[in-house]
Amino acid sequence: VLTSLTSNSMESSQLINSFLEDVSALTEVRRDLAATTEKISIAALNETSSALTDPEVLGSRMAWCQKAEQHMRSIIENKDLLIYHLQQPLVANFLTMHYNYHKHLISLIGELVDILNNVSSHIRLIQDHAQNSILQRSDSCISSLTHTVTDLRDTINDITALQSLVTGMLNTKE
Repeated sequence: VLTSLTSNSMESSQLINSFLEDVSALTEVRRDLAATTEKISIAALNETSSALTDPEVLGSRMAWCQKAEQHMRSIIENKDLLIYHLQQPLVANFLTMHYNYHKHLISLIGELVDILNNVSSHIRLIQDHAQNSILQRSDSCISSLTHTVTDLRDTINDITALQSLVTGMLNTKE
């Protein structure tokens, strides 16, 4: 009975030691996990805070803030003028038009809308005419003629060289 108790006590002691080793290993892994999590958090904070400390980003933000500040200062400096203009009645109450001109105004606005709607096609038409202009055509004709004259000069030089070669051969035979 005593041996069985010692044997059970040894087994339980080994189990407890094994359990304690596992707990120690888990504790070590938990420390590593906590350290890694902290490093990740620090890296994420550094990345997000880099936008706050980046000189280029700060420069553009500072420029915008200075423009906004200048705008606010101009509003404050001109507040009396702004208040005066805001208290004035609408311009439409004072700019009246005789009823005979209303139809002309409506047709004028309609034509203006048509012109604005067709601006891109008008621009394309102007560009097409500019690409096919007389100056461009004359430049192309001049370059073509220059190329032809150069080819003719080369041909004449070849013929002259051939003639002198033939003359030289005939002179050597005589």
